[in-house]
Amino acid sequence: MLWIWSVPEKFPNKKMGEYVKGSGTDRFVFREGRELTEQVIPPKIVFECLEKHLNDVLPNSGLLLIVSKKVIEILEGICPQDIQVFKANVYVGEKRIPHYYLLNIVNAVEVVDKDKSEYTTIKGTEAILNFKKIVYKFGVLPNNHHIVRNLDYKSHVLVSDDLRDVFERHSIKGVQFI
Repeated sequence: MLWIWSVPEKFPNKKMGEYVKGSGTDRFVFREGRELTEQVIPPKIVFECLEKHLNDVLPNSGLLLIVSKKVIEILEGICPQDIQVFKANVYVGEKRIPHYYLLNIVNAVEVVDKDKSEYTTIKGTEAILNFKKIVYKFGVLPNNHHIVRNLDYKSHVLVSDDLRDVFERHSIKGVQFI
């Protein structure tokens, strides 16, 4: 089965980080599903909660994947070929918080069965705006991938059963798989 990486359903807004536009590489570059060969300057993400309330995954307004060292160790153990890692630029107020990383997913895979899915396209384009029902072409990610971007809807990060199970076994906080 494929799982969508998402912000937990009842995640408090006060724990959501604020993406600071113009503070680094544009957030949309990290949605492309490719290895980044150009210089990357991790954008600043500012949290208003106390540092002790930060989770393993830090949801933020830029929808960037900001994760702890614990998450990086899991990913590097299971799917190093699927990720690229940069030191994150995380702050609580004015204090820089070390040991968080900006995750780039380096593969985008065409997984949507467009004939069986129900979706709306952006007017005048073939680009998908949203889904009413999503059906995948297959139940497991191809080529031994464990985490990819959905080529047809790149805001979706898809993970394998194996990766989801490892996150659950390690009680990773700040992410929900739907």
